[in-house]
Amino acid sequence: MRGKTKVGAARSIEEIIDDPMATAAEIERLAAGAPRSALEHPNCPAALWWALAEEDPVDAPFTPAGQLFLLEEPERWEALARKNASRWIRSWGQDLSPPAQRLLIADCAERVLPLYEAIDPANKRPRRAVEAGRAYAKGLLTQSELKKVWAVIENARKEVFDASPHKIGVAGHVLAASAVAVDPSDAGSGLFYSLNQALCAVQVASLDRHRALTKGGGPGPHFAAAIPAEEDKITEQVWQWHRMVWYLRQGKAQMAPRSKVGARRPNTILKDPKASEAELRALLAKYPQAVLENPNCPAALWWELAGKHPFEAMKSSLYPLLTLECPERWATLETAHLGDWGDWLRKGMSQLSEKDLRLFGIECAERVLPLFEKEHPTDKRPRQAIEVARKFTRGQATQKQLEHAHQLAIDASVPGSNAYEAAAAVRAVTSTPLFAAFYGALAVPVRDFAKERAWQWHRLLEYLRGAP
Repeated sequence: MRGKTKVGAARSIEEIIDDPMATAAEIERLAAGAPRSALEHPNCPAALWWALAEEDPVDAPFTPAGQLFLLEEPERWEALARKNASRWIRSWGQDLSPPAQRLLIADCAERVLPLYEAIDPANKRPRRAVEAGRAYAKGLLTQSELKKVWAVIENARKEVFDASPHKIGVAGHVLAASAVAVDPSDAGSGLFYSLNQALCAVQVASLDRHRALTKGGGPGPHFAAAIPAEEDKITEQVWQWHRMVWYLRQGKAQMAPRSKVGARRPNTILKDPKASEAELRALLAKYPQAVLENPNCPAALWWELAGKHPFEAMKSSLYPLLTLECPERWATLETAHLGDWGDWLRKGMSQLSEKDLRLFGIECAERVLPLFEKEHPTDKRPRQAIEVARKFTRGQATQKQLEHAHQLAIDASVPGSNAYEAAAAVRAVTSTPLFAAFYGALAVPVRDFAKERAWQWHRLLEYLRGAP
């Protein structure tokens, strides 16, 4: 049995946790070493609860104090969600099981399907992709059947990409969001990409709608439309977050269980540079990235996690040591994850701001532009389109000028050659910059694909470090 606390002595952590009437000062002290326990304490002070809830938003609303605070100030929680939804989604999305990730992707893509069907009501390929992704996640579809749907939706994406700027803006985003639902390799690696594409579809559709309402107003409509379009995007992102929380709560039984009194808590283990392998593996399901970053993470486990979380791996204290010992193993990982659409590349690009994504795409397109100009030395339209795209990132070109540049790139496209893929990379930077790297790598000769993709990867890392 626990001995009695001496008069005047500070109470132990366990005593504070067990006492529903613990003082505010005691709970503040508890928060320093065990923030989750402080958040869950029924007597948690309001100011402290709100601060902790912002960093632990999945369970916060369901804690004893949280249910009371949200009843008193529901609008404050909504404001917090609008402010943090993007960060929360990125922080907690990897905690979902692979089936739950695919189901969330399907749900978010399904939300924007009406935007696509308003443009092309007879085309049901995106809807079938969403339905197939959901069926696969539930074990009702085989992988070979999934691959067939994937091939169909990829063809649809190519058709839209070669169509008008309007369809690329809305339909292209919806198709991209839907396609990840049937990605036969790993939908989880495209989770944030898919959700972001759904948000882009909402934002572009909102821009189009508000511009139509203010048509004829010169430059004003563009700026007047931007504010409500951004608000619509945030509203959709909050919905995505609430849906993610639903899946996280559904899978809570499969997550790491809460520690018993006397056992070490997850936060304590993850901060301990001498945590045991057994302790770290017990937290693997819920905290894979934090386990990866622990300085005592076993080498075999580190390499296992590094393939799924490359950016966290590169930031970890073990990265210099382990890659110095086995540089060829890291190189093998890069090669494996950068082929074709490259899940590492997609993850990295999804973390860039819209401006940096376009600038990165411009660099990818410029590298292969000589391939186009070699076949068409007098055609300067792709180069002109790139220059407009660069000016657009500086605020020196309008959306209308960008759309005109996109049309120039389309008109310059000649199917059946490397020049066509180079022009496609240019088209991308004037419409959907995410595709610029994809087409840029396809434009080079097959023997140079891996070299070009490696350049794209290392250049992307420079952007992510904030030094473009």
